[in-house]
Amino acid sequence: LSIFEQTDTVSTTYRRGTQKELSNDLKNLFDLCDGTTDYVTDPTNNKEAQSVLNSDVDKGTELEAMMECHDTRTHYSSDPDFSACNLSPAPVAAPVASPVASPVAAPTGPC
Repeated sequence: LSIFEQTDTVSTTYRRGTQKELSNDLKNLFDLCDGTTDYVTDPTNNKEAQSVLNSDVDKGTELEAMMECHDTRTHYSSDPDFSACNLSPAPVAAPVASPVASPVAAPTGPC
C-alpha cells in the first residue's frame, strides 16, 4: 500500500488509517499471515498497525522484492504472468578453512 499524501484533508486513506491506528507510512507492506500460511483474524492482533518495512527489515526487504516482481509480471501493459515470484535465496557463507571447536556438552545435573 502506498500513501501518496500524508494529510487528513487530502487523503481519505491517511485519515482512516489515523482514525483506526493503522500504519500511515508512505510505503507499507504487511505480513497478514504473520509468517504462517493462515490469515491472522484475531481483532486484537491487527497486522496492518505496523508496516513490516519498519519492524523487520529483512522480512520487509523480502516482501518488497516479491511485490516488485509481482507488479512487473502483472503490469497492465504486458501479458500477465501469475506464476510465483521465487526470489534467489540469500548467499550462503563459504566454509572456513580451519575446523570449528566442538560444541560443549549439555549439563547433566540440576540447576
